[in-house]
Amino acid sequence: MSENFAIQADLAVGVQSTIAGLSYDGDGDFGGFTFDIFDFVLNPNFLYHKSLNYGFYAEIGGGASVGLMQTLRTTHPATFGKFGVNAMAAVGYKMSKLPLTFGLDFRPGYAMSINVPLELLIHHFDWHLAASVRYCF
Repeated sequence: MSENFAIQADLAVGVQSTIAGLSYDGDGDFGGFTFDIFDFVLNPNFLYHKSLNYGFYAEIGGGASVGLMQTLRTTHPATFGKFGVNAMAAVGYKMSKLPLTFGLDFRPGYAMSINVPLELLIHHFDWHLAASVRYCF
């Protein structure tokens, strides 16, 4: 069994439903609400990697996210710039003869999303549950 640290960077596309608090809309604070988004995110993470038996592994760590999001199922769709921080816990399997891994990641986090021209700032719970296939080099 081996233990080590790793740096991982993912480019992710996802859909999520999340709870948010609105900070500024020109008229003041509105409290919390739920909204659905489609996002495209770069997510670098610093991880503690532990190899288990038979090609399985576990990882835990955290990182940052930066990208774009589009609101879904609203009367006024909007595109936002998005940045935040996240934790990460993952389990996976590394194939012995091919440079591929298969994994399941859970990434809870906090994000701020800002639309252009800076009319709306949204703080929200930014989470992802992802099944992944990765090429290892």
